[in-house]
Parts: sequence; structure tokens; C-alpha cells
Amino acid sequence: MVDWFRQLPTPVVPALAASLLVAESALLAGVVLPGASAVLALGVLARVGFVPPAAAVLAAALGAITGQQIAYLRGAPSVPARLRGLARRAERALRDGGLPAVCAAQWVVGMRTVAPRLASTAGVPYRRFAPASAANATVWATALTGLAYAAEAVREWVGPSLAGAGAAVVAVVVVRRRARRA
Repeated sequence: MVDWFRQLPTPVVPALAASLLVAESALLAGVVLPGASAVLALGVLARVGFVPPAAAVLAAALGAITGQQIAYLRGAPSVPARLRGLARRAERALRDGGLPAVCAAQWVVGMRTVAPRLASTAGVPYRRFAPASAANATVWATALTGLAYAAEAVREWVGPSLAGAGAAVVAVVVVRRRARRA
């Protein structure tokens, strides 16, 4: 994966990730393409030194914030008849739960995409939604980027040992199977 990204100019990678995050909420692309994968990729690319860590977090945060603000302002799209009951329950949960419910939705795949639109439809005031959403998206982007950065560090450290252990397990299984057949 890293080799493919290395073919691109370094500033393009965070810009692409930010664009994907904007599209995730603003255009409902997150229904089929969760933006969290782009944030995790940024964390890995930051760890291997291709993208500066601050640029990775900044791109992820700005993309998430921008997408959510656009989605809120666009409001909920028309919902197919078979999903209207679910949409009403989600709107009610956001209205009754308020900002904590909107913030919690940021952390749930799929809900991150539709929660700003449902919050708008549910009547959550924009003056309350915008700062809470921005702060929460920043924490989300920082946490996911940092998690991927740390996971890549662990993989680099433990990876060779796991490869050796995996080869040993395969060897033991093969030897045991051959012993049973004999």
C-alpha cells in the first residue's frame, strides 16, 4: 500500500484523504466507503515517514469537520418508505439525546455519515451542532490517526517475530499431519 502512495506527491495524499472525508458525509459516500479507512491509512503513512503526523491529523480533522458541516446544512435526503421508521427513530434519538448523541454517532461507522443530516432534520440548532461536531471530529481524527500510527509501530516491532512464529506453527502442523498419515 505504501509503495502506491509513494508515487504521489506527498501533499496530495492528505488532500485526497480530506476529500474522501468530505464526500463521506456531504455526499453520503460513507454509506459504501467509510472515511475511517482513509484516516487509518494516514496514520500508517505518518508512521512510515511519508506524511508528517501533524499534516495527517490536520487533513483528517478538516475533512471530517467540513463534510459534517455540509451534511448538516443540506439536511436529510428523502428516505425510502421502508427506511422511514428507522430514520424517525434515529432523528428522535438525536433530538432527545442532544449533542452527546450527535457526538457518539461520530464514532459509529455508517452513523457518522448520516448523523449530521438527521441532526439537522431533528432540529438540533446549528449554533450548537457546529462547535460540538468540530471538536468531536478533531478528537476522532486525532484518535484514529494516532491509533494507526501506534499499530504500525507495533507491527514494525513485532512483525518479524510473528512471521517467524507463523512459520513455526505451519511447520508443526505439517509435521503432525505427516506423522498421523504414516
